[in-house]
Amino acid sequence: MLSYLLISYFKKYEFGSRNDVLYSFSMLPPIIWYKVLVFLYKKRPDNISVIDMLVLATNYRLKEFSIFGGMTYGD
Repeated sequence: MLSYLLISYFKKYEFGSRNDVLYSFSMLPPIIWYKVLVFLYKKRPDNISVIDMLVLATNYRLKEFSIFGGMTYGD
C-alpha cells in the first residue's frame, strides 16, 4: 500500500526534485524502493535520480537473495 502511495506522489512531483523527500524515501525498506523505482523507471527512464536509486535497490535485492551475501566490489 505504501508503494502505491509513493507512486502516486511521484507521478505528481518528479522523483529527485526534493532532497528532503529523497532522504525520507531512503529510510524505507529496500523492497519498497525497488517496487516504486521499477515503476518510475518504466515511466521516466531518463531520470538520473531514479536510475541511481534503482541500482542501489537492485544491489540490496541481490544481497537479500544471494547465498553468498551479495557481491563485493574488487573480489
